[in-house]
Amino acid sequence: ERLNNPDLSELPAFLIDANKVKPGLNSGFMIPHCTAAALVSENKVLCHPSSVDSLSTSAAKEDHVSMGGFSARKALQVVENVESIISIELMCATQGI
Repeated sequence: ERLNNPDLSELPAFLIDANKVKPGLNSGFMIPHCTAAALVSENKVLCHPSSVDSLSTSAAKEDHVSMGGFSARKALQVVENVESIISIELMCATQGI
């Protein structure tokens, strides 16, 4: 947000010079910005504790089912999303320079 928003930085909107390119023909870094925001929101959902989804099993004799495997898969997805977010941030920073 900070790099793409001219109100928060001294850079042009979406890191594209509107004097050189016609607005509407080139959206600059607007789409990568939206992609990063969507990945951050997805991570917030993935960080919801898996333990709240545990159900009783074995005719209600066991009250807790390990959600470790599911938690590990969610953690892996969060890491992959963060890698993509950082890549987008690096692209924006490079364009800003």
